[in-house]
This record gives sequence, C-alpha cells and structure tokens, in this order.
Amino acid sequence: MKFIKLMLFLISISLIFPSKSHAYIDPGTGSYLFQIIAASLITVLLSARTFLKFVRNILGRITSFKKSKK
Repeated sequence: MKFIKLMLFLISISLIFPSKSHAYIDPGTGSYLFQIIAASLITVLLSARTFLKFVRNILGRITSFKKSKK
C-alpha cells in the first residue's frame, strides 16, 4: 500500500510540474483529434442502435411466434 501511495504521489508531482517540451499541438492537430473522437463516438452509438434493433426484432419474432401457437 505504501508503494502505491508513493507511486501515485510521484505521478501526480510529475503531472503538476512537467518538464519542458520542445513540441506543440497546432490547431490542425487538435481539430483532427476532435474529428477522430467524434467519428468514433458516432460509430459506436449507431452500431449499438442497429444491434439493439436487430435483437428487438428477433425477440419480437420469438414472442409473436409463441403467442400465435397458443
């Protein structure tokens, strides 16, 4: 437990006081990253919606088949 606390402390210190960097992210790169994240999120949401419609359709067919047999 002491080791974990020490590691968390060191990581937080390194994040609070970062070393100098000789690189930057220009606005074009930030925009590109935003587009990638947005496209990924939309893809996941639409895929989940399509999958849920498919499952509901199958379950609807099963339940209507059971009702028609009675």
